[in-house]
Amino acid sequence: MIEPPAPQDVMFYPAGSTMWRTTDVGSASRTSGWTEPTGIGNNTANSITALGVSRSGESPVLYYGTSGGSFYRLNNADSAAAATVPSNVTDGGFPGNAYVSGVVVDPTDADKVMVTFSNYEVKSVFYTSDGGGSWSDVSGDLEENPDGTGDGPSVRSAAILPQPGLDPSQTTYYVGTSTGLYSTTELDGNRKDPASGACARRPSAYPSAKQVLKLPKTQLEHVILSLTQDLFDEGNRSYRKDPASGACARRPSACGMTS
Repeated sequence: MIEPPAPQDVMFYPAGSTMWRTTDVGSASRTSGWTEPTGIGNNTANSITALGVSRSGESPVLYYGTSGGSFYRLNNADSAAAATVPSNVTDGGFPGNAYVSGVVVDPTDADKVMVTFSNYEVKSVFYTSDGGGSWSDVSGDLEENPDGTGDGPSVRSAAILPQPGLDPSQTTYYVGTSTGLYSTTELDGNRKDPASGACARRPSAYPSAKQVLKLPKTQLEHVILSLTQDLFDEGNRSYRKDPASGACARRPSACGMTS
């Protein structure tokens, strides 16, 4: 859970309910170069289990979640005074006392954040576009039932991949789960399969979803392309061969993750 935002010399490292910060990772060592933002440790009851840092703007915003389901935001995370108390942006709709397993911040917008919970039989994926002021459940068809109960997977991590080079531009959202890697370009509706007309989950054949999702955005795109043998890149456009005709066509989107 070491998280290096932009600029690359800033790094955050959680340890139990405390957080450590360095602004010069190149010269920091195990015993020097780190400071403890005490405002985090003094106001966090449970262990910090996941964190994400913005990569847009001049000063990073730190988001982190805990083993008890609480979620926090700290502005100017690289320079905030050690005693600064982070904002508690836990939503009333989050599953109670659940385990925050993943946090990802949109690399183009510090206010757009996705958080995942790994517990079974709960709503697993939430999204905010206003920095945690309000949240939406975007679990959708990852869950068997709208309330999260049933035979849904454990969601372990997430990634957001903006693709401005596509025509039209789009953003793809990924979640790594106990049953595979899932993706969608729609957070506000279920998309039907063009062949069957049904909305169904699309698991990935990738061997390690969690490992893939922890990579930086550019490496994530490279891994996704390289692990799919019949997928190739033409500029910023990705195509897939149609198994029936052999022709190359734009890869259809999976169903949206909202119900």
